Amino acid sequence: MKKISIFLLVIFVTITSANAGNEKLDADLKMLNISLKNKNITFPLSKSILFNAKVVDVFIKSTDIEVVKTEILNNSGKVLGVYGRSILSARIPHSVVEVLSNMPEVLKIETSKIVTSTNAKAKQHIGADKAHSGQSPLPKPFTGKGVLVGIIDTGIDFFHKDFFKRDDSTTSRIIAIFDTELDSPNPPFNLPFGKAFTREEIQSTIKGTSTVALETKDVDGHGTHVAGSAAGLSGIAPDAEIIAVRSLNRIDDDNVYATLSTEILVSMEFIEEIVKLEKKPLVYNMSLGIMEGIRDGNDLASQALDELLSRNPQTVCVVAAGNSGDEYIHWGGNLPVLGESIVYLTAFGIGGDNVNIGNFTLRIPNSDTNSCTIHLRPISITNELNFLELLGLLPIDNFKVNSEKYDTTFKISLKQLLVTPQIIRNFRLITRGNTDCTFELNCIRRDDAVELSITLKDSFLESNL
Repeated sequence: MKKISIFLLVIFVTITSANAGNEKLDADLKMLNISLKNKNITFPLSKSILFNAKVVDVFIKSTDIEVVKTEILNNSGKVLGVYGRSILSARIPHSVVEVLSNMPEVLKIETSKIVTSTNAKAKQHIGADKAHSGQSPLPKPFTGKGVLVGIIDTGIDFFHKDFFKRDDSTTSRIIAIFDTELDSPNPPFNLPFGKAFTREEIQSTIKGTSTVALETKDVDGHGTHVAGSAAGLSGIAPDAEIIAVRSLNRIDDDNVYATLSTEILVSMEFIEEIVKLEKKPLVYNMSLGIMEGIRDGNDLASQALDELLSRNPQTVCVVAAGNSGDEYIHWGGNLPVLGESIVYLTAFGIGGDNVNIGNFTLRIPNSDTNSCTIHLRPISITNELNFLELLGLLPIDNFKVNSEKYDTTFKISLKQLLVTPQIIRNFRLITRGNTDCTFELNCIRRDDAVELSITLKDSFLESNL
């Protein structure tokens, strides 16, 4: 006889503050501010990497970068990078978020997003062999010779024979390695952290004649795997030279390797400096992906990336298609100017205690033609569950997102799941605005044991997450 357990429903939301500075923060930073004032609030695992060691990595958009840099340094922070005239990245103490948000020169502050490892399935069916042989109508063979490939991942096995020259089995094609996780008193190129290893140090280590220890390694194998796909002897560009960066670390027990988007940008700056010295075209290979936040290229990290890539016209950036095509993590649609709809969240699965149904981001893409607000209000809970307000802070009735604030975040977790499907939450979506409202609901992390369905009443769409 199966025992049906009472569900415990907890929703973390971001709330709108009367503080003008709070309006400059993204959803994660609003959650951080709430947690600083209420010590009993904890973050899901996917956020723990963001808020580790009492510091947080952020992107800041400002009208005066120099003033903001000075304020960061005066408050025990570290500037990680500057991108164009208005965006910088920094690592700052939690308490400094509020200080910066209240500065008139600061327009927007966003957390560095979590970037996890992904990879395409295989190289077959793309015709790489035809390019290698110079098959007509190609004017000559293309094997990557004279091109640099920059790999940002979990590191690289520099002893692996797949990265040696085709005509010289004793010489590596890896010309530089950068490890963001190793400490150095003098990081290369005035970067904020990390340790670099030169072509000569790599080659002498391979031959066993080095007097310098190469502490760097591939902590998972994923970096070596994707480097082999891109530039191994059996890969797409077997004659290309390689710049490898180890930036990803394991963050949980499910073999998930991740880093922060701020560290990706620092890694790219290292690669760009090597490219200046080598004076060769560059192809980035990043088998990485982000499951959360703004998806339209308007976030500060994407703007910083665009600026960095614009510095070198002979640069191509290749990113893996990902492993989430069948997970249905994005759901959305259109609601009328003055409308009201019901959203049903249904879940079932066999799970243990404290199962994470999902961490959700509700957002409205920001555009001139999409000015509206969505209010998300709970209207019922099945199985006689007791709804917990935001840990006694505020009722959820005012939980809202509009096209100026981009997005907001909430979490749903249950003590235990049932074997049969159960409607775990109903929400009322109420829209107000001057146009029909386009919205997205992204499930950025969930328990693998959960099957989740979101249905909009009288609507067009049902997604199984």
